[in-house]
Amino acid sequence: GGDIPKIVPGLELPDYAAIGTARFTLLRYRGTPLDFVSEIDMESDAGSVKGIATMDMTGRDIVYDFNLSSIGLNLAKVLNQPMLHSSLNVQLALRGKNFSLGTAVAEGTVTIDSSRFQRYEADSLKATFSIVSDSLRIDMRAALGNSRLSAEGGMSFRADSVTGFTLEARTRTSTSPFWGRGVSSSPSSSTSGSP
Repeated sequence: GGDIPKIVPGLELPDYAAIGTARFTLLRYRGTPLDFVSEIDMESDAGSVKGIATMDMTGRDIVYDFNLSSIGLNLAKVLNQPMLHSSLNVQLALRGKNFSLGTAVAEGTVTIDSSRFQRYEADSLKATFSIVSDSLRIDMRAALGNSRLSAEGGMSFRADSVTGFTLEARTRTSTSPFWGRGVSSSPSSSTSGSP
């Protein structure tokens, strides 16, 4: 991590010394700066990361396809921020074209399994999202201890749009400081609406 500024001097790159020694099984870049495929498979003291990214910026549209997964990723070490202590097992997929509102078309999935962020633990979480032109749609399902959460919603980035959402939560018992230890809560609650 700390050798990066020595290898590419003159570039303003973050200091990754906190991740320790990075061991690469695969580090490959094929193509040109505007049309490329990049692959990585790395282990470090901050966890492991594996992924492949393709991007083509040579045509009228910017076309991309990213797939990234991590095991035991500790953001505190990666970002050199102790408050972000974590152990994240994440899979991320994003595919689409363009990034600007009005022309972007993309779909993606984020899957989190048996992970911890600070003192919060997630058994599982899956979120899917899609962007079409100037609107966003999200669907999320999560299991956090005894609680189950599902949420879906959509929003438009147009000035005259209305944002809608639906939120449903289920819990058997709660041990959160807010509810008190072992207090039973309602089997389910849901909310929906638009501002």
